[in-house]
Amino acid sequence: MAKSCGGLPISIVVLARILANKDKSHREWSKVMDHVNLYLTRPETQVLDIVLKLSYDSLPSRLRPCFPYFGMFPEDYEIPIRSLIQLWVAEGFIRHSDPIIVEDVAKDCVDELIDRSLIQVGRRRSDGGIKTCRIHDSLRELCISESMEEKLFEVCRDTDILKQSKPSRLSIQCNMFDYFASSNKDHSSTRSMLCFDDNSHYLFDSSESKRFLKCLQLVRVLDLSSSNHNKIPANLGMFIHLKIELDHVVDGRILIVIPQFICNLWNLETLDLGRGLLYDGEVSFPIGIWKLKRLRHLHTPAFIILPEFPDVKGQTMWNLQTLSHVGINKKSAIMSLIGRGVFPKLRRLGLRFSEDDTHKQGVGQVWENLANLNYLNALKIYDFPDIPSSVNAFLSNLTELTVSSTNLNSDVMSILGSLANLRILRLYFCKVGKRWEGAGGASLY
Repeated sequence: MAKSCGGLPISIVVLARILANKDKSHREWSKVMDHVNLYLTRPETQVLDIVLKLSYDSLPSRLRPCFPYFGMFPEDYEIPIRSLIQLWVAEGFIRHSDPIIVEDVAKDCVDELIDRSLIQVGRRRSDGGIKTCRIHDSLRELCISESMEEKLFEVCRDTDILKQSKPSRLSIQCNMFDYFASSNKDHSSTRSMLCFDDNSHYLFDSSESKRFLKCLQLVRVLDLSSSNHNKIPANLGMFIHLKIELDHVVDGRILIVIPQFICNLWNLETLDLGRGLLYDGEVSFPIGIWKLKRLRHLHTPAFIILPEFPDVKGQTMWNLQTLSHVGINKKSAIMSLIGRGVFPKLRRLGLRFSEDDTHKQGVGQVWENLANLNYLNALKIYDFPDIPSSVNAFLSNLTELTVSSTNLNSDVMSILGSLANLRILRLYFCKVGKRWEGAGGASLY
């Protein structure tokens, strides 16, 4: 079999991974060899094509929809794992009886695809976890060819390339302006759209796009990760079936009020208005935000001011797992919401204390209420006056803690050092005893 690979490293590695997942028996290995020999007898058949096709055919059913999806991304694209997983979940590729666990199942799928050498690790996090991944050009072409054969999705890399008459999933990797001007295809069946052009704001902002938008009202998955919007497009309210809307709708400016129509997106699972650098500003959400019962992840580049939750017994935001970054002041209801158990499955939380000195006596309530978040494993806190020495009451489950511009006494540091599950501790501009730590941050794992 090694000889059949013709000395091509990727063929050897991928074929080895196929065999690694087979029984270590002569019978199983012979079956693989028979497949290789069968393909080799066909005219103009390349060894690499044979091995890659075998690798795809040998995938278990749980990975069959996940792997071809990599063809939706541009060549040499660094794919953020977190965004990839959210896309898979929104597409319905990941199934589990507990909807909270689907992200964990998706992470296992990523690990298995890496183990099979079908995708590669890009960058890693400070704890060794995978932050981004990428795919070899030949494997990406396999994904695209399989998608065309099975009519899974359409990749538009030029303005005149749409081969399918009604693509269900569409990846636009060309200029949006030219695409709209030249495309006369029927998009009424399009349910997913990934846009990788910096000018994807044209999708909403131009008068010429209105005709196109009417055909996209049934879209469930919309990724504008390469766009540079400075506001939430008003036309987004048309997408009532939308389940996910990703990165950087907001870039460089502060939103003051989230428009009311966001609350009409009943199926919304992810609302990501930008990450990275935090801005000094507040994002106020309307009370209708609590209608979004399927919401799983909420990110903003400024600090969220949450309205009061309706006082209805037993009602919770059961699916919400990520909430960052939330301001703590007199206008925000976050602490009372946590105390009432509104977020029973919250796993990642970012908090910023934004009151003046006259209101800092209420900080103790923060730590008491955090004890109610039994699933919390990642916490970020900013601008807190201090952390009390009783933090061990709620930190036992944490695997990741980020602290910025906060005083830490020796007792608190001793408690943090004793947390058995803590894998990452980041300190930015923190005063530890009489010393300031972390001008550039400290990561301990």
